[in-house]
Amino acid sequence: MSKATQYGGPPHARVVLTRWTVLIGAAYLVLYGQGEPLPLWQQFVVLAALLLSLALQGAAIRSGQWHRFRWPITVADITLATLAVAFTGQVTDDFFLFFFLTLMIAGISGQFGLTILATTAVCIVYVGVLYTQQEAALWRQTDLLIRLPFLFGVGLFFGTVSDAARAEESRLQQLSAVTKKMVHRYHQVASERDRTQALLEIGQLALSGRSAADVLRDVVRQVQSTVRVDRCSMLVFNESERHAYLAACTDATDDLVSLLLPLKHYPELEEALESGEIIELHPERPSELWERVRKHLPKPHQYRSWLVVPISQRGAVAGAIFLRDSRPDFEFHADEKLFCEAAAMMTASFLQDRDLVEKMRRQSRLDGLTGLLNFMAFREELDLALTEHQASAASQRENEAPQPLSLIMVDVDNLKTINDGYGHLVGNQVIERVGHQLARALPMARATCRYGGDEFFALVPLDKARASERAERLLIALEERPESIPCEISVSIGVSGLPEDGTLADELLDAADRAMYIAKSDGGHCVSIADESEQQRGRVYEAVIAVNARRLIPGDRQALRDVLDELLRLQEKELDSAAARQSLRALMAAVESKDKYTGEHSAEVSDLTNRLGSAVGLGEKDLLAISIGALVHDIGKIGIPDEILQKPGPLTTRERVQIEQHPEIGAQILAPLPALQDVVPLVLHHHERWDGAGYPHGLSGADIPLGAQIISLCDVWNALTSDRAYRKAFSQDKARRMILEGRGSEWDPRLVDLFFAVLDGSDEQDDRLTA
Repeated sequence: MSKATQYGGPPHARVVLTRWTVLIGAAYLVLYGQGEPLPLWQQFVVLAALLLSLALQGAAIRSGQWHRFRWPITVADITLATLAVAFTGQVTDDFFLFFFLTLMIAGISGQFGLTILATTAVCIVYVGVLYTQQEAALWRQTDLLIRLPFLFGVGLFFGTVSDAARAEESRLQQLSAVTKKMVHRYHQVASERDRTQALLEIGQLALSGRSAADVLRDVVRQVQSTVRVDRCSMLVFNESERHAYLAACTDATDDLVSLLLPLKHYPELEEALESGEIIELHPERPSELWERVRKHLPKPHQYRSWLVVPISQRGAVAGAIFLRDSRPDFEFHADEKLFCEAAAMMTASFLQDRDLVEKMRRQSRLDGLTGLLNFMAFREELDLALTEHQASAASQRENEAPQPLSLIMVDVDNLKTINDGYGHLVGNQVIERVGHQLARALPMARATCRYGGDEFFALVPLDKARASERAERLLIALEERPESIPCEISVSIGVSGLPEDGTLADELLDAADRAMYIAKSDGGHCVSIADESEQQRGRVYEAVIAVNARRLIPGDRQALRDVLDELLRLQEKELDSAAARQSLRALMAAVESKDKYTGEHSAEVSDLTNRLGSAVGLGEKDLLAISIGALVHDIGKIGIPDEILQKPGPLTTRERVQIEQHPEIGAQILAPLPALQDVVPLVLHHHERWDGAGYPHGLSGADIPLGAQIISLCDVWNALTSDRAYRKAFSQDKARRMILEGRGSEWDPRLVDLFFAVLDGSDEQDDRLTA
């Protein structure tokens, strides 16, 4: 048998279809193509041969093992052809074509031996049929006899050619398979070489003597580039505190990240610590662990594959290599896991030599720039000190004074100006200098920290007076500076004390913060001691405005929102206090740099809305909302260009469209502040009209908030009776007539009537508008 016959693949679909067509056509000619029908048993034999051939081919297609059915299928085809010729007893052109196609299909099927057999069988049948028809005259029928060698030659030709073609195809298939195996093996060898090279480099890193931060950062980079994942991190576990320290990651730039990660928020890390085994997670293969992990993932999250490889030393899990990738079809191969295990073993030896756990615990509590505590560590020390103070006070005798404790807050003045004028390098030097001198000036301090970019805290066992004296030493020390710092260093200091300013940590921090604002508003580079009197509270609000008003440059909505947020934070629940309202008036006075008319106008409108709101019968909460809303109703003008606000003549259509945006701008400024949520709709809708022709939303009638209608009416009255950039104030009589012209079109008629009653001094209350 030739090599072609060993080829096991199925023939082309067109070959199978041709075979079926020929066989069914032959059976049709045998059964229905004769003048008289064949005997029943002959019809049965032909149909049986046809069904057998078709069944064999169907079985070959379903099983996919065509090579097992090639011989039976070909024998069935030849049997059907032979029966057709034998039963019909004719050698017509149709049957001659049928013989030819049968041989051709057998040859294309690649069965050279069967092709010879089929050719011989057909030739014998052909001669036998001729002899029965022609008898002695057969040998004189040269046109019939000439077909015999032609038929045999065609069969041999097709068999030989197809055999050679199939053999060549088989060799090409084998060559393709070998090539694929070689390419696959090449990639395997290349990957193994890369992994081996990476392990050698990791070993060299561990022996290089470089800093731990550099070594661990380069290790995670080697692992990431070798395994080709999106992110790789190195974690060191503190099992006693159930925390993990982020020692290095591929996108970190600091010397040592030392980020503290509670293990309860990372179940995959906790599982690796407990089991000491590799943890692999894929959302497509849910598990109990995946359900726990999923609860702590942000929404949406980008990663689709997780691999945690434990770092074990002395039989305990000391850390882990943490790999994540975002590709949904990504899988960690066994070779990659073995590589990560080897990298983890080499890292374990390095960690054992350096004993980094304690170092990272210390560094996670320190500020990287100054070496002082960070605020998280400072807050722990403050809470502990307050707890100890309370326990000590409870155990002391009545005539014994409690141990004093004070909190000092230091804020660097004009750090942004220093950064902008001299660069951030000088700014960092200033911060380092302040931190260094703070530690020197307060050697008795229980804890000293850097809080935020330019703020510091110190906890000292002194009363406020002595703590203030120590703080003065810091001011003197900062007056001397090294040559590398080309600018003066100025700080504002606030001092609060226990228990006069509070017994809780937040109370002491807020009191020191308020005192610092007063020091800063007094010109800076001075010390202010906290005082909880109402007078100083008023000074605090004014100080916030004075310190931040210069930030209110045209269009700076975020700066304005920050100032409001700071005010509301300091005021806490005292939004209805006289000092709070005075501070908001001061804020609008600061906005007056945008529109000189706005500040005084807002204050006057607020007073008038209070009177009208009381006459309407509003409750205390609603009165507070419209009072504050009237103060800040034009705050959105900070987003309008100066040339429009201060234009002496009429506005163009385009300018009118711009200025009509100020209610929406004001609402956007106030919306993020929780304490002013009731004020936002009043600011947004204070230019709506009763007839629906107002802006920004065209509300009408009762759809307009009552507080917004009150502000609108008082706003227009004050505008008519005040001098503007483009006209003088109208007389009150003319202003009354103009307001009455808008009765029923701009405002609720009942509200207009009640408004004039209030102006005329009537104290009669009308609750119908609130019904």
